[in-house]
Amino acid sequence: MITIYELIAESSDDKLPTSPLPTARLRGLIGQCIKVYSKTHNLKLYETFFKPKKGIIGKEIARKIPPPKPYIINPPTLLHENTIQFRLTVFGHANQLMPHILKAIKKEHDKLQLLEATIVNDITGEKWEANNQEEKTQQQSITYQMLLQNVKQHIENKEKINITLTLLTPLRLTRNGTDIQPNQLKPSDLIRYTARRLFLLDYLYYSAGKNLPIKLSPENVKNSWNGATNQSKPKQHSPKKQSTSNKKQTHS
Repeated sequence: MITIYELIAESSDDKLPTSPLPTARLRGLIGQCIKVYSKTHNLKLYETFFKPKKGIIGKEIARKIPPPKPYIINPPTLLHENTIQFRLTVFGHANQLMPHILKAIKKEHDKLQLLEATIVNDITGEKWEANNQEEKTQQQSITYQMLLQNVKQHIENKEKINITLTLLTPLRLTRNGTDIQPNQLKPSDLIRYTARRLFLLDYLYYSAGKNLPIKLSPENVKNSWNGATNQSKPKQHSPKKQSTSNKKQTHS
């Protein structure tokens, strides 16, 4: 379940428009809003939203793959003077925190103040005013069923689709523990990364992997991380085992 919030806010942070990493700076401003709101209202909002717990899916996996946060912040667009627009995409049950998140951005910081919040469904094209209510209609969120139905229509129509990926924020991909350079990138790298991230998001924030439309498990995630390394290494037999085998063949 994915909900996209389109937010318009006023920012008095002079460094935001010229920052080389505006998304990171905006995340810091939002984090400060949430931190102040959490202390004022005695909530663990900041820890839950900004610092997800490790080790829920197994120590080995959590050590190699940091747990993803339940949100994505798109780079802000400057509308005019100090007014910016940006999208906050929230996954799963973390949407239950959004009434507090919106209140925090609206009230709790002098450098960032929320002016307008809209929920957008990119599949249906519909928009709703975000009204701070915890319960949202099924239409407002993008579900697995919506995504599958959308893909199914393209397949049934036998459409040829060209996919263009535009990375709005920095993305680090690795293969066999080594960073992948742009000229080394393969489609399988993106598919593996996407499947792994989808599983982790669902496991941590939604259905613990039970409602996923494709079969994924902690073992799949572990294998997708180091399976290529294991497969690339040829099997080697120790000299001792080999000599024992030769002796048996001699006596037979």
